[in-house]
Amino acid sequence: TSGAGGKGGLGPLVKISDFVIHLRNPEIDRYARLSFDVEVIADSDKDSLNAHMPRVRDAFISYLSDRTLEELQGAEGLGRTKEALQTRLRDLVPEARVRNLYISDFVVQ
Repeated sequence: TSGAGGKGGLGPLVKISDFVIHLRNPEIDRYARLSFDVEVIADSDKDSLNAHMPRVRDAFISYLSDRTLEELQGAEGLGRTKEALQTRLRDLVPEARVRNLYISDFVVQ
């Protein structure tokens, strides 16, 4: 079974869960709850990522709280968000070899 990672399916995953973000919408208070799974190459990458988790969560919250609902919606918006967050991950924790970022939960209230 080959998954999105190609050779032999998924690599090790690190869960980054339950961000509740106040979105930047001027006319109405909107909140989004998001969770992510980060696919890495090896277990040592999981350790590196987990060691920097407070900085990673801070960077994700900073990025997401500056978005509007419109910027997050739809396949295109979510794709751009995933790319931006992957870039931040790689900049913050270059030693953690990130293969992919998956949105595992996305609810807007």
